[in-house]
Amino acid sequence: MRELMIPASYLLAALLAAGPRPVAGAGGSGGPDTWLLKRVGGDLAIQTELKVERYTCGESYVEAPLPEGYPAPTPPGAIDLKRYPPVRRAEVSGSGNPDQGRDGAFWSLFNHIKKRDIAMTSPVELDYRGAGSSSEGWTMSFLYRTMELGPVGSDGKVSVVDAEPVTVVSIGVRGPYGRRTVERGLEELSAWIESQSDWESAGDSRALYYNGPSIPDDRKWAEVQIPVRRSGAEASPPATAEIMESPAMTPAQLIELAIQRGAPLFNDEQPEACTAIYEVTARWLVTATPQLDGSMRNILLEALEQINSQHDPREQAWTLRRVLDAAYWSLTAPAQASSH
Repeated sequence: MRELMIPASYLLAALLAAGPRPVAGAGGSGGPDTWLLKRVGGDLAIQTELKVERYTCGESYVEAPLPEGYPAPTPPGAIDLKRYPPVRRAEVSGSGNPDQGRDGAFWSLFNHIKKRDIAMTSPVELDYRGAGSSSEGWTMSFLYRTMELGPVGSDGKVSVVDAEPVTVVSIGVRGPYGRRTVERGLEELSAWIESQSDWESAGDSRALYYNGPSIPDDRKWAEVQIPVRRSGAEASPPATAEIMESPAMTPAQLIELAIQRGAPLFNDEQPEACTAIYEVTARWLVTATPQLDGSMRNILLEALEQINSQHDPREQAWTLRRVLDAAYWSLTAPAQASSH
């Protein structure tokens, strides 16, 4: 079997672009760089529920599964900091008002996934470029469930690309899809960015749409997001220099690197930071490692779900370390056996 080579820069970006991951619940606390999702504003109490791969919030619900590794949708009225993993997506780009061009883009994308026999996922993403300028443009994307589905490249009007990890501040919204709803969400997100000094805008806005036209406007669920980064954060820490020098690593090598980075942090009484490194690595294995058999993938997913209910960051770190050890053995044992 061909061994997948994962660009180390993807893992590096996921580790460096992130912020606090709550130890338990949306209002939990954590270290400054230990999170995947954290509630930072709006309705602090509202939550989503996951019922057989369907996220719900009140009368609103997500109609299709999310890509593997994607964080839960932000409930309407809440503001979250979120980290998204790399994702393979099919794109169609246009210019001018996206409300007038999105139907044509939608059907081009729908025919693309139908032709390739790829299941529909949620959300449909709409990226806005240069809003309010003469060069205003947009890109609509359908997301592949996993990154090994189909090849990248062009398919008529559709381009299939791998989007890199991104950290965003996100507000959940409910209402008709279109620019007015997006602008309403952007006003609140801009106000949040202005209200604090830890994070700054790092790119153009985007919207995530979770419902199709059959859902009434008053129940349509979406998110409006602005990419963010730590204020003044541009250079990588010295400890990651050798990663930058290596363009690609095998999954087993990434596990080795994660343990090399995480174990000293754990022993230095920084279990939250250790957990963050192990968690990013585990999510990579789930989303981008076809060598793993189904049972190992399920074990990783169960561990990632389990740490959400664990209150002790040391316990979280050990939960992930055990499954990383098991995944490493799963990836390397066949090669070791064949060498004897």
